[in-house]
Amino acid sequence: MKGGKTKKYARMRSIKYKLLALVFGMLLIVVVILTINELYGINSMIHKIDGNKINIIQSTIEKEMNNQIGQAKIAVHAVADNPEVIEAFANNDRNHLAQLVDPVFKKLFDCGIQQLQFHTPESVSFYRAHKPEKYGDDLSEFRPTVVYVNKNREEIGGIESGVAGFGFRYVMPIEYKGEHIGSAEVGMNFGTNYLKVLQETENGKYYIYLFDNEPNEETGQSFLASTEEKDDYINAEKDISKLKEGQTVSYLSDNKKELILLVPFKDYAGEYKGYIKSIVSRNDEITYKKAMVLKTGLVSSICLIINLFIAYEVSKSITVPILKINKKAEIVANGDLTVDIEETYGGEAGMLAHGFNILIGNIKEMIKSMGKVTNKLEDTVKSTLKVIDNTNRNAASISESTKQVAEANNDLAENITNISSATEEVNSCMGKLTGTIEQVNSAINDSIQKTMGGHASMIELNENIKNVHTESEHMSELIIQLIDDAKKIEDITEIIAGIAKQTNLLSLNASIEAARSGEAGKGFAVVADQIGLLAKASNLQVIEISKLVGAITNNIAAISNSSNETTGLIQEQQKIGNDTSSHLNEIIKSSENIAGLLKEMDYDASNAVGQTKRVSTEVSQVAALSQENAAITQEIASAAECLRETIHEVEQSTDGLSELINLLTNEQQRFKIEE
Repeated sequence: MKGGKTKKYARMRSIKYKLLALVFGMLLIVVVILTINELYGINSMIHKIDGNKINIIQSTIEKEMNNQIGQAKIAVHAVADNPEVIEAFANNDRNHLAQLVDPVFKKLFDCGIQQLQFHTPESVSFYRAHKPEKYGDDLSEFRPTVVYVNKNREEIGGIESGVAGFGFRYVMPIEYKGEHIGSAEVGMNFGTNYLKVLQETENGKYYIYLFDNEPNEETGQSFLASTEEKDDYINAEKDISKLKEGQTVSYLSDNKKELILLVPFKDYAGEYKGYIKSIVSRNDEITYKKAMVLKTGLVSSICLIINLFIAYEVSKSITVPILKINKKAEIVANGDLTVDIEETYGGEAGMLAHGFNILIGNIKEMIKSMGKVTNKLEDTVKSTLKVIDNTNRNAASISESTKQVAEANNDLAENITNISSATEEVNSCMGKLTGTIEQVNSAINDSIQKTMGGHASMIELNENIKNVHTESEHMSELIIQLIDDAKKIEDITEIIAGIAKQTNLLSLNASIEAARSGEAGKGFAVVADQIGLLAKASNLQVIEISKLVGAITNNIAAISNSSNETTGLIQEQQKIGNDTSSHLNEIIKSSENIAGLLKEMDYDASNAVGQTKRVSTEVSQVAALSQENAAITQEIASAAECLRETIHEVEQSTDGLSELINLLTNEQQRFKIEE
């Protein structure tokens, strides 16, 4: 008894722990979902921070480029808009120009302007403020901005390559008294100085790369300028392809500690020449992420502890009433139905107690009814035993009679089976003959269809041959027409040849008359010579035309001969087609006659098969009746045997029922219904 209680309490503890696990698990899922959502939000925030940093760097790069070009524009206008400077430049007074420009250039140089230069309209350097000793060199081969300004007289600015490398250039045209006298240019460094300005805005590593730059033999680096001596990150070919299309590329380093940004830049003509690479530290983002993850983990841990406490209290509130109800249920299980379980618990526990009380009341009523049923069962068992004895004697006599009838039916069924077998063999042979006739008939019909198809094809072939013959006759008419046209061309060429001869004689006479006229006839002599040349050229063309006409005539003759031969072959093919069509008609008629004979054979065979089928059907019906009769007698015998077995089983069941009545009476006495 003590072991049974231990198991029950173990089950109750299992329910308690299962409820605890269920509630805690649900709350744990909620906490995990919230934690994952928070971590996702942190990653999204970090991604936004990186995006903002990318936008800031890209905006700074573009803004500083425009700023540098704008400074160059202001500087060149400040110098070249001076009337004294324009006049000195117009007078080709290099010394006076230097005196006016050099003081200004020194101030501009302190502001980052590194070049100031004047060019002639032919794009030849006139004066370099940064290199006064160098002038007179032609810039048209490698300075397209200077050529553009002097040609179109429009100012232009942007990044451009020069002798000193890439730089920010701004070139403007200069006019003096309404006449274009050349251009002025200001240049600023597009290199380390520019990158240092970017570095002041957003601290990091900056590099300038050109798409066509080769690596340096000493350093192995291929950047144009940088704030560092080395670039540790190799640029992928797919990124270079995107940059050449004008796309900005950004990615994180392998250790996620640095943000790498590649921004393409254009030259003055709008073509992408290279890109600026920025490598910025992500320490602030990493520190922020670690702090937020730690905070999220701490909050999640606190939530889990609170969840565990809530789960324990919830499971306790559910299992305590169940344990109390379980104690009362054990008393009921031992047979004491006088117990009344309290229904004061709230919620489902109260409903469970109420259900137990209803169950106990139903069990009491069932046990009372069970006593009445057992008394009636005893009377029924006694009457059943009497009926079993009478039925057993009758079943024995039925079994003996059915055995005799079954033996007679078996002999009759064997004789009918032999007759049916012979009839089926005859029917099978007739069926094979019918099938063979059908196959032959099908083959002949197929042959007729194919022959008729061939006949139709031959008719179509004859029609095509007739059409070809018609076209051949039309072609012969065209050939005759061509021969006539060729003769007309020959007549025309003879006329042209006669005109050429007359023209040649006219030219000769004109030359003679010109010679007689002396100086006055020289102009006329030139005309005569031209007429003579025209006559010779005409004569040569007539000869060429004659050759071509002769060749065409020969070809037409060859085509005419081939056409005649083709016409003969077409007539022969037409005759063969007519003969073939006649033979096919004869084959179709013979095949149709054979098909008619086969249909008559098939009709006779079908009648014979029908007669044998009728005989076979009648024999089968007799055999079926005989077998059915035998089966019925066997079923009667089997039913009698089953009846005897059933009677035996009923006898055994009545014995078991008597034992069950005794057991039921004992169990009824075990329960305590009233005090």
